Amino acid sequence: MPAYLKLAWRLARDPLLSRARRAALVAAAGYLASPIDLVPGVVPVLGQLDDVAVALAALRFALAGLDTERRRAHLDAVGL
Repeated sequence: MPAYLKLAWRLARDPLLSRARRAALVAAAGYLASPIDLVPGVVPVLGQLDDVAVALAALRFALAGLDTERRRAHLDAVGL
């Protein structure tokens, strides 16, 4: 998980990333920090999977906005 946090931080600071893609990262972070979820955390497994799905979807959306070289540089820098 630390590698994904580093990746999100790097992507949020990348000047080549569009505002919409940066906003998706911020929205995902807000969703993860919020006590209100689509699937409550008390539901075994599914309660945590929705958080993981939102985080990964935001990261994929942000990475899709970069060219291949830039994307690879970010992934290599965090060890993914």
